[in-house]
Formats: sequence, structure tokens, C-alpha cells
Amino acid sequence: MRMGLGWRRVAKMEEITRIIRRALGYPMEDYRRWVVLAELRGLDTALVYEAGETLMRSGDPSSMALAGQILDGVFILGSPGPGIREAGRVLLDEICEWDQDPAVLSAALHPYAQLGGTNAAMLLALLQHTDARVRASAAQLIATVENAVGDAGIEQALVQALEEDEDSDVRIRAAAGLYLLAQDDPECLERAAELFADYLADPEPEIRCAALVITTIDDLPRRLDLVAQELDAAEPAWPFVDLCSGVEVEAATPAARERIRLRLRELWEVRWAERVRPDLYPDPAERAEMLDAAIAACGSA
Repeated sequence: MRMGLGWRRVAKMEEITRIIRRALGYPMEDYRRWVVLAELRGLDTALVYEAGETLMRSGDPSSMALAGQILDGVFILGSPGPGIREAGRVLLDEICEWDQDPAVLSAALHPYAQLGGTNAAMLLALLQHTDARVRASAAQLIATVENAVGDAGIEQALVQALEEDEDSDVRIRAAAGLYLLAQDDPECLERAAELFADYLADPEPEIRCAALVITTIDDLPRRLDLVAQELDAAEPAWPFVDLCSGVEVEAATPAARERIRLRLRELWEVRWAERVRPDLYPDPAERAEMLDAAIAACGSA
């Protein structure tokens, strides 16, 4: 019986190792790495954590950055018990305090936040980091810390990142953070609506989408008119296709709804979902799901 259990553990670890090796074949920023790592879901959480901890203690920056991504999955999607959570907190306390490699730090911050390790002061400081990857992680996480809603310092830091940061990913995540804060704070929403009115023509589609949603909270017909305009672009951006799958399509004027429906059908016919680099999010399969959901929503509205 003991031998059988031992072989079972070896077999599980071999499967985990194969997945990790495949993930290492893609750069950290390549979305296909996340697709491969998703295969770890449903496997033995303790063994996946063990593999991640081993990589995190390896001293090799590329392996440690991958470990941060693995542990992020463990603490978000896995079922770690108190012992694993405590071990993870001790490990990431050390990494986030002492490791100076930007790739490692930016990856480790995400599972660290899941364990309650990050705080506003830490992330505010990291929003000034010289490496954009670290600033992007800080911008993504700072709106989720305890008591973030109503914190003027956090709101102002995100506004500054949106307005002044030269990195598009930092700006996109800052916009998402402001949107998150505005959802639970009417006064923040009012300020955000005024701010984002200047970003409806931003070059980044994710920022334009956030601006569109925030500035039309009380005017859904106008929102759908603006979405229809975005869809008329030669190559519509995915956030606007995704918006069409919401029940709010029902609020569109009949003319706008029909315009959106016809355009979505055109995108389906020209294989819009496939016209994307496979290393970017969302990948072709996910874009196809978005488009199908949007077409279905417009057809039933």
C-alpha cells in the first residue's frame, strides 16, 4: 500500500513537472504560458504548491517568476489548507521584501496579495518603481487592499499613473483600478466620470472601454451607441465585443441594437476571432466565445 501511494505521488509530480516545463517554453508575458498553467487546476494542490515553492527557492529569476504565477493559481483557484497558506506567506514575505529582480517581484506580488501580505503603503511605493512590470502589478492590486475604497491617496496615485505613466500596461491597470474603486464609492464615481470623459479617444482600447462604461453609468442607450461606433472600426477591439454580451444590450435603441447585431455577424463571417496573435489575451478561442455570446445577446434582446 505504501509503495502504491508513493508511485501515485511520483506520477502526479511527473505530470506537474511536464506542465511546468511546457510553461517555461513561453516568455513570462506570453498568454500561452497562462493557458498551459491552467492545466494545473484540479491537480493535487499540495503538490502544485510544493513544485512552486521549489522553483521560488531555486535562485533562478526565470524559474522564480514562473513560481509566482504558479502560486497565484494555487491561492486563487486551488484549495490550500491553513498549512500551505502559512508556508506561502512565510515564503512570499521573504521574496517580496528582499528580491530585487523586477520579474520575480512583479509575479510574486499577486499570490502575496491573495494571502493578505500587501498593503497600501507598500503598493504606493511600488507604483514609483523604475520597472514598469512592478508598477503594473502594483496598479492592479492596490485597489483591492483593505479599506481602498474612500482612500484619497490610493485614488490619486491611480489617477497619476493613468495620466503620467509612459507604459501602456500600467495605464490600463490604473484605469481598471479606478473603475473598481468607483463601483463602491458614489463620490469617486462622480470624479471618475469627469476624469474619464477625456479618455474616450485614448489609444488603448481597454482604457477607452473603461471610460465609456464610467461616463455612461446613467445613460445605457448612449453607451450602446458608443459601442456601435467602436465596432465600426476596421479591426474592433475585443473589450467592446465583450461588452455586447451583457444584458444591457436590451437598453439599446432598436436601430443601435440592429446595427450592433449586423456588425457582430460580419465579424463572425470574416473570422475576427482568429485574427489575433496567439500570445496575446484573449486568445482566438476566447475571442470566439466572446463573439458568440455577444451575437446571442443581441439576438435575444
